Amino acid sequence: MVTVIVKFDRNRKIMAGVVALLLVVILVQFSSVSAKTAKNATTASERCAFVQQLGYTVSEETAQIKEITIPSVFNDVYTGYNALQQQAGYDLERYQGKTVTQYTYTAGGEAEPILIHLLVFEGRVIGGDISTAAFDGAMKPLME
Repeated sequence: MVTVIVKFDRNRKIMAGVVALLLVVILVQFSSVSAKTAKNATTASERCAFVQQLGYTVSEETAQIKEITIPSVFNDVYTGYNALQQQAGYDLERYQGKTVTQYTYTAGGEAEPILIHLLVFEGRVIGGDISTAAFDGAMKPLME
């Protein structure tokens, strides 16, 4: 039996450790973004289940549905809205120029209704927001 001993010098060990650490960080980032964008939203029940994961209860029949086109070039409003999306792990830049479906659900009481907007492309949630219906209301990202 022949034993082969491979000797690594200190610099190679450090470099191998750095490369391994970078790979782990990249895989974690990729998997968290993929998990966000992989939410099925083909059916009304899937969309309602997604909203329920956010902490809200909505009815399948109450959705307002409309088609919107994500602009090919973002203005200041869309740049700000995309920054909100990125807080939740979404990014609308990949959908620039695409037509998506926006589902709007209402939750909460009549005095202070909460609007949940889901942006869906090819049966997947790609973004959205939670906002109050008031003119000067707040808007926050879809966070589980």
